Amino acid sequence: MLKITDTNYVLYKKVFTRIWEFTMRNSPSLINADSSPVKVLEEWEKGNRAIAKKGLKIGLADQLGGMVNELSEDDKVLLHKKLVDEGLPGLWQLMSIVKNVPAKVLKRGKINNLDEWYVINEVLSAVDSPVTGEERMKLGELSVEFEDRQRRMGR
Repeated sequence: MLKITDTNYVLYKKVFTRIWEFTMRNSPSLINADSSPVKVLEEWEKGNRAIAKKGLKIGLADQLGGMVNELSEDDKVLLHKKLVDEGLPGLWQLMSIVKNVPAKVLKRGKINNLDEWYVINEVLSAVDSPVTGEERMKLGELSVEFEDRQRRMGR
């Protein structure tokens, strides 16, 4: 679960801002509008840092659970690259944190879609991944099973 602290606030605000800019890139007038979520967050920062932290957490969850899901697969890959190139956590790592995807996949015993597959592979490639060795092995097996299913379906 995502936890916004004084220590990581600036990092996650930058992530939030980059995702907003990316998703609104075809509507430049909205990016810097006074009503944009980034501007609202900045106003909250001036008044009450605790409210700003809660707002950032909810905003990131909304972005990663809603706005990002509406992007094409190519745009998701592009956004992921943009975040990583700026030294920020990758898209699927962020989705994993917010949605707790590895735990859900392990419980279900199956990867359901490409987004989950990206998240799982990000977790598997991360050196500092929070999954245990046993969970890592099971997730690796589930990843291979998903890839096999995709191949059989011609994707």
